[in-house]
Amino acid sequence: MELGKWEKYPVEQKPLEYLRIHENGFILNTGVTLIFILFSKTFPIKRKKRKIWRVLKQDVPYPHFKPPSISIDLGEELSVESSLVHENRFEKMLYRLVDCDKHGFDGKFFLVQFNTRGPMVLSNKIVIPFLDINWHCGLRHPFFISREEICIEGLIDRILVVYVRRTKKIQGARYRGCRDYETDVHHVDEFGICRMIIMCVCELQVPLKDGAVTQNKFFLCRVESCWNVFKGWIPGGSCRILKELTHSVAFNPGIWYPFARFPIDQEYSSYNINCEKLFSASPTTGRRNSSAASFQRALCSLIACNDRISVSYNGCYMRSKNTTLPKLPVPDPKKTLSHFLNFAEPLQTRHEFERTQLIVNEFAEKELPTLQKLLEQRAAKLNNWLTPWWLNVAYLQSRTPLPVVTSPGLVLPRFSWSDKECQTDIAAKVTQAATKFHLKVLKGELPQDMFGKTPFDMSQYSLIFGTTRIPKNGCDEIRYGCSNENQQRHIIVLHNGHVFTIPVLTNAGQPLPLSTLKTLFKEIVERSPQRLDYSVGIVSSDNRDKWAEIYEQLKAHPSNSINLSCIEDALFAVCLDQEFEALEDDEEKDEFAKQCLHGGGSKSNSCNRWFDKTLQFVIGKNGSVGVTYEHTPAEGPPVATMTDFICDEIYANDFKDDSTMTKEEVKQLDFELNDSQRAQIKRSEKQIDKTADDLDVTLHTFKSYGKNFPKSVGISPDSYIQMAFQLAFHRIHSAVPPTYETATLRKFADGRTENIRSPNVLANVFVKKMTSGHASVTDIYDALKAAADSHKNYT
Repeated sequence: MELGKWEKYPVEQKPLEYLRIHENGFILNTGVTLIFILFSKTFPIKRKKRKIWRVLKQDVPYPHFKPPSISIDLGEELSVESSLVHENRFEKMLYRLVDCDKHGFDGKFFLVQFNTRGPMVLSNKIVIPFLDINWHCGLRHPFFISREEICIEGLIDRILVVYVRRTKKIQGARYRGCRDYETDVHHVDEFGICRMIIMCVCELQVPLKDGAVTQNKFFLCRVESCWNVFKGWIPGGSCRILKELTHSVAFNPGIWYPFARFPIDQEYSSYNINCEKLFSASPTTGRRNSSAASFQRALCSLIACNDRISVSYNGCYMRSKNTTLPKLPVPDPKKTLSHFLNFAEPLQTRHEFERTQLIVNEFAEKELPTLQKLLEQRAAKLNNWLTPWWLNVAYLQSRTPLPVVTSPGLVLPRFSWSDKECQTDIAAKVTQAATKFHLKVLKGELPQDMFGKTPFDMSQYSLIFGTTRIPKNGCDEIRYGCSNENQQRHIIVLHNGHVFTIPVLTNAGQPLPLSTLKTLFKEIVERSPQRLDYSVGIVSSDNRDKWAEIYEQLKAHPSNSINLSCIEDALFAVCLDQEFEALEDDEEKDEFAKQCLHGGGSKSNSCNRWFDKTLQFVIGKNGSVGVTYEHTPAEGPPVATMTDFICDEIYANDFKDDSTMTKEEVKQLDFELNDSQRAQIKRSEKQIDKTADDLDVTLHTFKSYGKNFPKSVGISPDSYIQMAFQLAFHRIHSAVPPTYETATLRKFADGRTENIRSPNVLANVFVKKMTSGHASVTDIYDALKAAADSHKNYT
């Protein structure tokens, strides 16, 4: 291949649905991504920490009536721990992007090498220095990429640089930089590598309990068109082609997943680089990042998607360990329509059902084939074709209030607290236990969830801490805690409607001592003895559009906006409630369940909530503990696992304390309100009072028998209880209930839930026999068995 020439290697074009970038995310541009992977035979000299990365971003106007132009925004500077530098002979080198169109180089762009004495001779051409600082690549310290020019057709959209140290060329060799970054090389030939998985590892030097090495696979992207950008390391040297980056799992483009820390020992769905020959054999030397977290931030900022590249990067999701979960399959439409008719028949009259059959048959002939094809195309592109729709339609687009309708309440067991332990002591224990669970999630120390031998998706654990639902007119947004660049250290505490913030982690990332937490909670109680007249949190219980209107007004006010951001970033909320009226033990349980659902009304504790927070721990004055849980980001099992962990910590009394108490500060978040906002708060109080008055809650524990009884007579316990619901509803209302039972989809990648429609013809037969008054026990059993089997086969 002639030196200095470029060749384009087209890849089969396929329709792609690109990642939708959040409005607060970086801006995408049209162009190509340039990927450098640098190798070194020598171990570079250790130096002190330096800042060597800049995020390179381009804004590229390309009107048809003007020649191509480009401007570079150097963007945000990233702080990187760099312990490695080049050999001394590269000490003076730096690089700039040069607009070759202005210098007669056929409209291409060159990455040009400079030194302090002027431009170097590349490919027998003298490249004229272009001194405008806007063209500087941001590589502020000595940086060696190639001894030759790099030609790109079109515009460079992102530059990504990866550094590794080269070892002996043997099959299965491991290219290793230092403790927190390595590449797993599956095959090495005399030219380079054939297949490689890029991995970014946090705390690689820490082995797991079984002695295994901690490895986290990192997401790369699929390139639709790519170029031979390397012209050989030495004049006349051989050149290798980067053909394609192919993916092993699709990305969900319907949701914005920013970068986050990678937990230890969590396998991420990765992109493999499948190349015949990647680089030439001649070694080069390069600086690399030794900070895993900074490297992740740089990668995520530098990789983007556009009309040529489809990005698959999700820093929030924990994956099943050493397991690639299958994608959610597209259901057979014939089975779907059959299930629909079976569900509809017992709910409709004969005439209505006949009409339904006609509509279904017409739909199957006309619209269904086209829609099914579109659904299959969507499933081919996405990791999970259902989850983005589920998130938006089932949650974010709903305008109904969160309490009762969306947010469930959980009541923890009644713990045997000592006489000396008061509400603030209990709150401190719950807070430290929840914080310890949060750290386990970050470090990837949770055991794999399984159903028998089937692993479940673990992604939802990363989405419950620090997450907040943001009210927006028409459709809410979700702000995931794992998307925060920096680990959050604080929580919010509500008492008498006042909002406070306290840290729960030390600067070293460890849970605060129990004595420190107790002191902070006591200070909060002492500083807020009176109920707040106008609690902003109460509006979060109202219609979402009403709350969105007030929220936008508050966000426009500087100090209020800071308060909102502090609340939204908090890991979770702790609600120190006032006493509620309850007479007997059973009534106290029922009343506390109401407190966990909606707070009991404005005269009770509904003003002491912030319903947008995913996790609110409710601490009663009588020692009761519960959770108010905003359902949008995750299903119940991750929250249930968390509450089980908290209970175990409390039972074991396993809490960290320190005789040298850490001094931390309580900050109160006061909102400045106008008359209109105060009026809305009062209207929201009336609305939550109506909701509380309309809801009856009774906790009942059935003790006559458990799941072993239906098993002993050959009936599934789940189907048994579903038939009991059908029967109970019919006895009260003389009608068939359109029930909806939840089914988990977590055995699939990014799986949430599906709906099981319990009513069917056989269930209706059982209910009628059971309520007829003259059916024999054998007939009733046979009908129950047939109905339960039908339900089991359906699920």
